[in-house]
Amino acid sequence: MINLLHVSPNKYKGLNSSDHTYKIWTELSKGVDNYYIFARSYKNKFARFEKDNISLILIPKVLN
Repeated sequence: MINLLHVSPNKYKGLNSSDHTYKIWTELSKGVDNYYIFARSYKNKFARFEKDNISLILIPKVLN
């Protein structure tokens, strides 16, 4: 089982299949079982979205 972790400093609202970043993540996730992305949340709350083998985990701002 191959897992890949991607940490992003960008803010996201969720997984939108028509978004250009989702298309990039789809290309990067080819050949892996699970592709995890940690990123900032617009709402400053924890959230998790899953689609196919991509999991987007949104976290709140920790420091100023």
